Amino acid sequence: MLDLFSKLIHIVGDLIFPNVCVGCKCAGSLLCPNCETKIDTDFTEKTDQIFAILPYHNKIVRDLIWYAKYRGSNEAIKILGAYLHTGILRRLEDEQALITENTKIILLPVPMTVRHRRKRGWNQAEQLALAVAEQSPDNFEVITEAVAKIFETPRQVSCRNKTERLNNVKNSFKVVAEKTNQLVGRIVIVVDDVTTTGATLNEVLSTIAKSQTKPRLLLGAAVAHG
Repeated sequence: MLDLFSKLIHIVGDLIFPNVCVGCKCAGSLLCPNCETKIDTDFTEKTDQIFAILPYHNKIVRDLIWYAKYRGSNEAIKILGAYLHTGILRRLEDEQALITENTKIILLPVPMTVRHRRKRGWNQAEQLALAVAEQSPDNFEVITEAVAKIFETPRQVSCRNKTERLNNVKNSFKVVAEKTNQLVGRIVIVVDDVTTTGATLNEVLSTIAKSQTKPRLLLGAAVAHG
């Protein structure tokens, strides 16, 4: 029922908010070909496990993420998902020895609490993961229930420094016991929209690593980095 409601919100949102380019405001699409050239793909490895694709300081990128996060825009999700898909494939070039034929790579979106998901109507990280999988359905599988967020936390942007961000999300996720078999021995990529200090992705990765799932490879990917 929640997924149906989410889809309806996306459809209505696309109808209510006519598409104009977030860069130059010309009509037709959220990102025109000219403004697309103003986005520099800035593949950045925040840590050995966490990487991001686009610079959040670019206003066009920020606006696309805003449309995806707060308006549920399908077009914004597809645009950002295409960048994320390219970045993930680039990162996996160094891991070819670990990729098993006919075994899909798992995309695991950073989860929201049930209450937060219900309030917003969708999880933008989940929508981004689905957009990546749509680009290469033979290579990727989206799993949404293996990790849960177990309590609400203040927004990360409200934290003043890295230490506060780390403490804000500490112990707020858990691996769902009956779903652990979905991750055992697999390549798992945790997906989020934006990473700044890497606190949220680090916490999800750490939660998985401390469990009994034992993925073959565990990475965190964000569309943009601050």
